[in-house]
Amino acid sequence: MHAIFTLFRIASKKISPHSFFIGLASLLTLCATTVNAQSTGDYKSIATGSWSTPGIWERFDGAGWGPTSSAPTAADGIITLQSPFQVNVTADLDIDQAVIESGATMVVFSGTLNVLDGAGT
Repeated sequence: MHAIFTLFRIASKKISPHSFFIGLASLLTLCATTVNAQSTGDYKSIATGSWSTPGIWERFDGAGWGPTSSAPTAADGIITLQSPFQVNVTADLDIDQAVIESGATMVVFSGTLNVLDGAGT
């Protein structure tokens, strides 16, 4: 920690150790914060079930999350499988921009799962 403090002191004016640690704690907090911004067309799982069942998904409409009449496809926004839910794939499926949170599960029982590398994340 002494080397970091020394480097910081060289890069800027001399500061007290107290101010340094407050600044460092603030920086680490910013770096560790996950941004969970939603975009219109993003999906998230809200229950365990088959991928093709619309009732296990909610879709972001630009103002909030709500029920959807269709399961997500590769053409949609970010698709997040939330913990503790299990989403089962039982037919051929193409996905893109998919996030599987720690504690969530995706099981391919039948069909082929294709993970595309399209635009986005």
